[in-house]
Amino acid sequence: MTLLQIMTATAPGAVRVRTEDRDIIRGELLKIGARYARWHGARFVPDSIAARLPTLDELLAPS
Repeated sequence: MTLLQIMTATAPGAVRVRTEDRDIIRGELLKIGARYARWHGARFVPDSIAARLPTLDELLAPS
């Protein structure tokens, strides 16, 4: 899973960009000269199992 979140230095609570879209991530990172590449996991996770896994937002949500 990949998530890019960009905030301004003067207002770190104000999210300017929040995305999991790899094309947007790639474009944003290219602006600062960083290369983006995704590695694929070593194992395949069947859809029936993946559907039961929490989303990134669920994992990051306050308890």
